Amino acid sequence: MNSNSKTKSHSERPAKNQAPIQVDDGWSKLTDILNSRLEKSQITLVVGAGIHQVPKHTDPCTYESSLLLSSWDALLKSIFPHLAASKSPSLSWELCIQTDSSRLSAKAREMYYIRKVRELLATAEKTVLPAHHLDARVTRVLNSQKISDIVSLNFDLIAEQLLSKSGANQIILCQKTKTSERHRVVSGKRIWHPHGDRGRIDLMQLGLRQYGLVIKPVEAARRKFKEWERKQKDKSKSPFSLKEPSNWIDLMIGHHLIFLGCSLDFSEWDMWFALVNRWRNYANPKNKRYEPKTFVLTTGKSHKHLPSQFLRLNAPRYEDGWKWLGDMLHQSTDRRR
Repeated sequence: MNSNSKTKSHSERPAKNQAPIQVDDGWSKLTDILNSRLEKSQITLVVGAGIHQVPKHTDPCTYESSLLLSSWDALLKSIFPHLAASKSPSLSWELCIQTDSSRLSAKAREMYYIRKVRELLATAEKTVLPAHHLDARVTRVLNSQKISDIVSLNFDLIAEQLLSKSGANQIILCQKTKTSERHRVVSGKRIWHPHGDRGRIDLMQLGLRQYGLVIKPVEAARRKFKEWERKQKDKSKSPFSLKEPSNWIDLMIGHHLIFLGCSLDFSEWDMWFALVNRWRNYANPKNKRYEPKTFVLTTGKSHKHLPSQFLRLNAPRYEDGWKWLGDMLHQSTDRRR
């Protein structure tokens, strides 16, 4: 799971209705992409647990539930009250399993606690969902017609429920053998969960061991992607033409990405491995013009650890950034520069 730290910006809050592209160069580049001849399926959102943060003045029950969804530390503390603070959530999970005094195997212990995680998340979802409906900024971004895919790093299914419009649209589960290919279709959008979701506890990936095991599938998907590129060359077509995604790794290599509510912790090896594959794919100078952009919504000094390949969508507050992004995604793209 990921979370955003709400570091305050030293910049002044912009005047009402001020264009967001004046805040940071990342906004300007995103505007250029949206105003180009953009195909719908070229932009993917990558959402983390930070999308569930609610203001502290929210009623206590909703606020506490939001912490379980937005903070890995808070979720672990609710299961392991005596857990010591750690900078690596994935390592904390492994240590919690080891400190269990039962006679169960490590695998059995892990499944026992995964069930607890699922129960906590399902309960928290029901409490927090009304707050999402009241503050429609997140839903507005997710629901943009310019977005075809959403990669959720969360175990919860709130993104699906927000897009389903309280049951008006059916949530279609595309069952696949491999977790990387498994996804749901809601309101015409594909939603992928690289680490699994609460719908299948046997596919939920927590801890360093599980993160290590998913590296192999990421590499296998990359090889399939490269094989497809070679076939495109043989057909005298551009190797960087749009590929219909068969898994979330295809999206990470070939689409413009916007990271929202993600801390991008380096322990999420599968995500970083996929990003490295993306950047290597366009490393040749003659291929740079085909390289899709990578954006991250941020504020203040957050995300300073990220490499220069990330273009910052900087805002004084995350609330402002979500609103600006929603406005941009819903503007007409008929204009040409």
